[in-house]
Amino acid sequence: MYKASFAALAQVPRAAERDLQTVLCADASGSMFDLYRGGRVQQMFDKFFALSSTLSDSGALDCWAFAAKSRQLEPVTLDNIRDYTFSQAGGYERWMSMLNYQYNNEPEAMRDIMMIYGGLRRPILVLFLTDGRLQSDWEIEEILIKTSRFPVFWQFIGLYGEEYGVLNHLDEIDGRHTQNAAFLKMEDFDDFMDSGFYRTIFANTAAWLEELDRKQMLP
Repeated sequence: MYKASFAALAQVPRAAERDLQTVLCADASGSMFDLYRGGRVQQMFDKFFALSSTLSDSGALDCWAFAAKSRQLEPVTLDNIRDYTFSQAGGYERWMSMLNYQYNNEPEAMRDIMMIYGGLRRPILVLFLTDGRLQSDWEIEEILIKTSRFPVFWQFIGLYGEEYGVLNHLDEIDGRHTQNAAFLKMEDFDDFMDSGFYRTIFANTAAWLEELDRKQMLP
């Protein structure tokens, strides 16, 4: 996995020219239960941590979980990655309980993330994991427009699921200062090779960083 991440980065070196702060925001609503229980979400965390280790000097991956509410968890590190979704802060069942698993509220999670990271000058890559059925397309669109003037990139990842709404039409959102979002849908987890996964995200990140440089949005 780490080898695949570094190999993909070698094809898109522009993505590593800046030290990125990498943030994971994971859907913990009830519809995700089987994906957590079956270890699929843990596998995604493994992928995300390998990606973060490649892009960030610190190697740590900041982590949030959301359902009706959102909450910041302990960063993902080499010491806790192995069973993070099963043990951290009580594990995924505890996350679902404390965050009100009955529905997912993406806009609240996005706003909470901006409260913490919006004032930073360094570029932020948010890896936003969801299985669809979005709470509010227009609110997500509004947040993407407002945050397009900050060095924050929203990389949405759809894990199975359906009804991805505005995520399928990100390029059509007018009024953004930067192209600050992308969507990658994983229809079949096993058939999506690590190299393709990383290469896609690195390419999206590199294009965004180039735009930030052109518009002099980074120190």
